[in-house]
Amino acid sequence: MDHNDFFVGPKTDFAELQANVLLLNIAVDDGSFTPSDDPEHEKQFNSDIDELAQRLRGTWRKINDSGMKLARTEAKSVIEWVQQRLAHSVRTRRKAKKSIFDLPGQQQDPFLPKQQDYMKSFLRKVPEAASEAAPEQTSKQSLSDVKDSDEPHSPNTIVVKFK
Repeated sequence: MDHNDFFVGPKTDFAELQANVLLLNIAVDDGSFTPSDDPEHEKQFNSDIDELAQRLRGTWRKINDSGMKLARTEAKSVIEWVQQRLAHSVRTRRKAKKSIFDLPGQQQDPFLPKQQDYMKSFLRKVPEAASEAAPEQTSKQSLSDVKDSDEPHSPNTIVVKFK
C-alpha cells in the first residue's frame, strides 16, 4: 500500500487504481490463515488485516468523487468493497465492539460497583406490607377528589384533574 500504485493525487489514473485494488483483493484471497494453537499468531494476522483495511479506508477518503467522473466513483466503490471484505470476512474473528460511551484510554470507573449497588437497592421490589398501604392512600386521595366533583363515580374510578 505504500507503493505509488495506490497513491491518490491530481494525476491519479483511477481505472488503474481500481485494477490494482482488485489485484490486491485476488492476492489476499480469503486470507489463507491456517488455524494454529498460538493466539499471538492469530492476533498478529488480524492486526495485519486491520492495518491493510485502514490503509484502504485512508485511500478511499482521499478520493473526491463529487464530480461527474465515473472512474473515481467506481474506484472508490471497489476500494470500499475490498476494505469491507477484509474487515468482515478475512479476519479470523469479529472485531470487539466498542461502546460509544467509552473514551480512548478510559479505565474502569472505581465508583461503578458502588453505583450498581445503589441502583440495585433503589430498584428493589417493595415489600408487600408497604405496597398494600400505598393503594389505600391512593384510593382515599382519589375518593376525596371524587367527592369534590359534581359527577357520581364508583370507588374504583380514579379521577385525574388538570388545571
